[in-house]
Amino acid sequence: MNKILEEYEKNIDKHIEELANKIKNVYESSHSNGFVIGMSGGIDCATVMALCHYAKVPVIAFTMPYEANTSKQRIKGMDDAKACCDKFNIPLYTLDISNSANALIEQVDDNLSKDLINVDKLQLAKANILPRMRMINLYYVAQLTNRLVIGTGNLSEIVMGYFTKWGDGANDFNPIKTICKSQIYLIAKRLGVPQDIIDKKPSADLWDEQTDEKEMGLSYEEIDNFILTGNGKEKVKEKIISTLKRNKHKYEMKMFEDLNDKPWIKEAIKSITHHL
Repeated sequence: MNKILEEYEKNIDKHIEELANKIKNVYESSHSNGFVIGMSGGIDCATVMALCHYAKVPVIAFTMPYEANTSKQRIKGMDDAKACCDKFNIPLYTLDISNSANALIEQVDDNLSKDLINVDKLQLAKANILPRMRMINLYYVAQLTNRLVIGTGNLSEIVMGYFTKWGDGANDFNPIKTICKSQIYLIAKRLGVPQDIIDKKPSADLWDEQTDEKEMGLSYEEIDNFILTGNGKEKVKEKIISTLKRNKHKYEMKMFEDLNDKPWIKEAIKSITHHL
């Protein structure tokens, strides 16, 4: 994997240019006013923001804290989001989702029979409300301002199903969906993403002390090595493959079924989505 990453870094300017051109093409072909991005203060959204800035495409950012005053980790994320927006001169707005998320939780708790609830799923089910609530906000703003929601999920997390369906997995265009986490670090460094963001442990901030690697059960190095080379320890391969199978439903989010009897529709869809 090291050789692959060394080669990628050697051609980093070319890769950045290609990604920036994709962003610019989507922006220009959409006839929109630009993009809306959710800023957690993590490296992926910071890198996508930096790419938009490099491409000279308009973007506005939103940090959407949940009970941030109870979590040093979330406060740090907000601070990092602000530092990144300041660095690239991107407007940043704060939308606190605490009240709306809690209202949803309370409404379900008050109306759903307790015997239907799987308590083992409770923490994650509640945590997944947060990215879904954030995506509702992003799409509301996007429609209000004639913009597109730009995605920030990297290939490593997509392969592991490490995203919330209809939450952070929802977007109009994701420029880094084919880029591994290891490659994201190289792009971020080259574009000048603040070092604090590059250095901190990746986390979705779903709860305090949560980290991506702890949640996935594998390191990004292990995941990326398998993606880029097909190699790795057998237990790593088995875990990734079993995770892909378990999360199969996340990769089938399509509006149309197979349209074998409507080839003209399939061809039309293919012609307008080939660049995404």
